[in-house]
Amino acid sequence: IVFVGAVVGLYIGGIVLAGTAPLTEVQYVTIVFLLALLSFVLWWLFRKATYASSNLADIAKILHQTLDLDTLVMEIVDVSARLAGADRVLVIIVDPQHPRYITHACKGFNLRDGLSIEGLADKCKVLRTGQPFETHDVVAEFANESLYAKFFHCRPRSILAEPIFSKDGKVMGVLSATHDGHNRFSRLTHELIRQL
Repeated sequence: IVFVGAVVGLYIGGIVLAGTAPLTEVQYVTIVFLLALLSFVLWWLFRKATYASSNLADIAKILHQTLDLDTLVMEIVDVSARLAGADRVLVIIVDPQHPRYITHACKGFNLRDGLSIEGLADKCKVLRTGQPFETHDVVAEFANESLYAKFFHCRPRSILAEPIFSKDGKVMGVLSATHDGHNRFSRLTHELIRQL
C-alpha cells in the first residue's frame, strides 16, 4: 500500500504541477511521504472497520444459531472486550417494559459477598436515564465511591457505559467496558460498542 501510494503520489504530483516550475527533490519526497502516510491511515481505518464487521458477523451468527439469551449476551461481552481492548466488560439486560433484571454476563468482574447484579442494576444511572456515561478517572471523579468499587473487588480507573435500546427505543440493558489505568476510549470504540 505504501509503495502504491508513493507511485500514485509521483504521478499525481507530476500531473498537478505540470506547467509550473519543476519540483525539487524535497518537494517530491514530501509529496510521496504524505501520500504514503495517507495510504497507511486509510489502510488502518479499513482494517479496523473490517475487524469490527467480522465481530458483528460473529454475533449475528450466534443469534441465528441459538435463541439462548445468556449465550448471546456472553458473545457480546467477548466481542466488546476485543473491540474496546478493555480489561473488564459487563452487560446487564433488563425487561424494557418494567425495569427488572433479566440476565447478565461479565468478564473480569468479581462481586463482593452479599451483593448482586440485580442490586447493581437497580442503582445503575445508565439503565434509569438511557444516557451513556464515561470517565477517564473514576478515582478523581468519585473518590473511590463509584458503583464499581461498592459492588466489585476491582477498582477500574476508566469506564465507558453505553445503554442498550430495544427496537422501540426503550432501555433494555447496559454495556460497560473498563480499564484499570487511565485510558480514553476512542470515537471508533464508542461507535463500535453502540453498534453491538
